[in-house]
Amino acid sequence: MRFKLWFLLLIIVLLVACSNNEQTKKEVQTNSEQEIVEETTVKLEKNEVQDLLRTNLDNIFEVFVSSGEENGWNTTNAPDFNILRPEFLPFATESFIDTTLKEMSQDYYCECDAPFKPNIEYDVHFTFEETDNSKLHIEALEPATELSNTVLLWSFNLVKEEDSWKMKDWNHQLIEDQDLKLTKEEAEILLTSEYETPEFVEEYESKDTGGKAFLFKMKGAESERLVGISSENSSLLDDYELEKETNQSFENAGETVEVNDLYSEFYEKLHFGMSKEELIAQFGEAQSEKELSSDITLQYTDAIYTISKSSNQVYKVELIGEKASTYYKNFDEIVKAYNPDPVYAEYLDEVSNDENGYHLLLDDGYSKSHLFTSDNEKGNPIKTITIQVLNFQ
Repeated sequence: MRFKLWFLLLIIVLLVACSNNEQTKKEVQTNSEQEIVEETTVKLEKNEVQDLLRTNLDNIFEVFVSSGEENGWNTTNAPDFNILRPEFLPFATESFIDTTLKEMSQDYYCECDAPFKPNIEYDVHFTFEETDNSKLHIEALEPATELSNTVLLWSFNLVKEEDSWKMKDWNHQLIEDQDLKLTKEEAEILLTSEYETPEFVEEYESKDTGGKAFLFKMKGAESERLVGISSENSSLLDDYELEKETNQSFENAGETVEVNDLYSEFYEKLHFGMSKEELIAQFGEAQSEKELSSDITLQYTDAIYTISKSSNQVYKVELIGEKASTYYKNFDEIVKAYNPDPVYAEYLDEVSNDENGYHLLLDDGYSKSHLFTSDNEKGNPIKTITIQVLNFQ
């Protein structure tokens, strides 16, 4: 009886031990499966996606370059796509190769400046979405350049085939109505290159875009220049006005204009062709100085002088203040003075108006123009006179 009892207890112990061992095996198996699932669903980080796309694009276009060099393809020696096709297979899907890349190969060796490779920015407005651990959708900007002042939004789709990411398709569209809301820091990244370093100057309201823009001083090894960039679409702008500080006060500034007969004396007596340095040497420092994209303006009490940066010569003079009203009473008197013989008129006259007032334009159709502006429809009194001689621009 005692032996049977001990035997029964032994069986119970063995059954419990087997049950626990089986449970442990199931738990180990379950944990292992979970680890495998976690390993296979690890998402790519942003820097990994950036490197992946950069490498993929580099590889695709390296095929174009190296194959073209090896086979001497050009405008007179057309490429053989049968040679190109297998070289693309590690980097793109067959459908992408047989459509987009095949079509591109027909134009790639044109020996022209046509841009084929997407010139995207990886550090500004770069976004991506990964699905099923085997599909990537990427969106990136191709910012404006001085050669092509347009902004493109690129979309890339990549798929994973045999543990390799391959380009499935790409497309791009112009950014027109979308506001990118670029920050100053993002604008600085877009302007930075191996040749120039941007230095922030100021934020301003762009007349061209009607929105916020940033002005930067671009510093190169041997030169400096100013460039504006739109916060809305990253287009490059030249509508800025950078005012420079001067030591001259309005009270101490003297007059610069001594003209009796504006019609006959403007060319000789309004200082056309003088340089900035010559103006300052003769009349002293201006009340204000502004730097524009291609010009510099110096303002004195009676006139604003516009100097071309390329020629360093005065090519436009705007008479302001009381001086502008002393030459003619109204528009009719101006037309008679400039065109005493209507049949053989030297200047064509045109009247217009806008938010700045009423205007009478007299233009010789070649190089000289005179613009008279008034708040009165009849031109009484004249408030500004702007004369341009384009020969000096």
